[in-house]
Amino acid sequence: MKKSSIIIAFFAAVSLSLFSCASTSKQSESHEAKILDWKDKALGQVEKPAWVMQLRWGNDRPFKEAFGLEYSRVCRIGGGTSILLNQASDLSKADAGRKIALELQQTIMAKAGAQLSDEQLKRVNDVMATASVTISGLREEESHWWKVQRWDEKAKKYYEEYECFTAYSMPKESWDEAAKQYLLSVMSAAGVERSSQEALGAVYSTLQEAAHREDESAYNSEKESARQTLSRLGADAVADFDKGTELSDLLR
Repeated sequence: MKKSSIIIAFFAAVSLSLFSCASTSKQSESHEAKILDWKDKALGQVEKPAWVMQLRWGNDRPFKEAFGLEYSRVCRIGGGTSILLNQASDLSKADAGRKIALELQQTIMAKAGAQLSDEQLKRVNDVMATASVTISGLREEESHWWKVQRWDEKAKKYYEEYECFTAYSMPKESWDEAAKQYLLSVMSAAGVERSSQEALGAVYSTLQEAAHREDESAYNSEKESARQTLSRLGADAVADFDKGTELSDLLR
């Protein structure tokens, strides 16, 4: 297991999104993606371990049960795609931090955005586009990969690429402190008034609870609430948010 410290910086213009698909166009039904190979296939590992499918939206219980981690630890995952396995692995490690930042942003928008004026909402969203927070004590726990065959509609041919996923864990105290510092950073930099600061501050308890998610429908509902709030700022704001939440077709 490797220990590391990640500086999270969520950039709205970031081009690499968690579990992003390299295909430039939507595949037709007759050319569905096909997994050709995957980690530990020869040892009987399934191509899509339950922990990968669950960690994509924050449910870390299957992962902790599979690898014997303490329940109190918080686990999150990053994903990367490349024609080279080692590059996909590197991208997945870098992406874990971005995923955490996106999760914090989503919860703030879903829980506090409706209480902000349009002007306040814009300031908060602008700040979150570049806000950073340090999470210390992150520990690399496990990884998984699969090799995928996809159809390139523009080139009219198949191509192959790797998708790699890296899971990290951290003490619950580290998660709580990161969420707190992120909120304080956003409120201070955005110059939000005291009454609205209290509204944003109330989100802290929600962020603490979000450390251990076990309800995908609740997560999806939160995501939709965040999108609806951001729609007040226009289609571009929603599009930037959606870029960060795109999933590989194999994770749907």
